[in-house]
Amino acid sequence: METIQCNYINHKDKECILLSCEYNAKLNKIYRKLAFVTYSNTHKGWYILKNKEQLRLVAKAVESIANIDIEQLKVIVNKLKISKSIDKETNRKIANNSQLLTQKKEHQTSNISEHNSKQLELFMQTLILLRLLLVLHYMLASTLP
Repeated sequence: METIQCNYINHKDKECILLSCEYNAKLNKIYRKLAFVTYSNTHKGWYILKNKEQLRLVAKAVESIANIDIEQLKVIVNKLKISKSIDKETNRKIANNSQLLTQKKEHQTSNISEHNSKQLELFMQTLILLRLLLVLHYMLASTLP
């Protein structure tokens, strides 16, 4: 029995699921009958929109000749959940620290030396850069398979 690997792709600015397997004329015939399944020359495979119902319908249509493997989809979803939870917590901590540092700086500007003031400013800039790096990391993680 054939196994169809499912992977998330971005096709024509839409989130989709690529249905990958060795060439199989029977599967191609079934895919052609399903109006929501489309062939992509770019990805050299059939795809559907990221939609549980469409995936369920494909699985039902091919159940006699193929199995659907969704493990890669689960892995990616779990990575995104972890990344989002880390990102939210880190953003919250950075925002709190930045706010505290700004308040301290405003209250203590006259009480600290010029050297310490510069160090505080560098530290705040570092926090902002770290936040930007985390956002970029999240964006890249959500686009990679």
